Amino acid sequence: MEAPPANPPAHVHRLPKVVRLALVGLTVSMFLALVGIGLMAGAVYQANQYVQGRGEYRDREAVRMEQETEESIRRAMCDLLDQLPEGGLLDRPRVKYGCGPGIPVSDLTPEEQAQLANRAPQVVAPERTGLPPAPPRPVLPKS
Repeated sequence: MEAPPANPPAHVHRLPKVVRLALVGLTVSMFLALVGIGLMAGAVYQANQYVQGRGEYRDREAVRMEQETEESIRRAMCDLLDQLPEGGLLDRPRVKYGCGPGIPVSDLTPEEQAQLANRAPQVVAPERTGLPPAPPRPVLPKS
């Protein structure tokens, strides 16, 4: 028999092969899991940025459509009011929508002028029933 070496190594045996393979597999799987989590986080971030961008685009588009709708309504009202005779009850809507004065009464035919004069609001006197007049009713807003 031979004599043992003078300075024996501190650790002379290796880990079993199964343990070494398990450690290598665990390390590789942890690395792949971290890579996967990083890729998923990037995809979620991109999706979030896309959704926020679409939301801002949608909001801008909704405001633009609302403005276009209001302007088209105003133009339609002005087109209608400009085809009617000037003056009378239509002055307030014309001011509200920023429309022109309408057709001058002098440009109307004599028949149309007579018809317009006949449509002047007439005050109807309440009929007498012998009862005191009823108090005015409150006007409820339409819903």
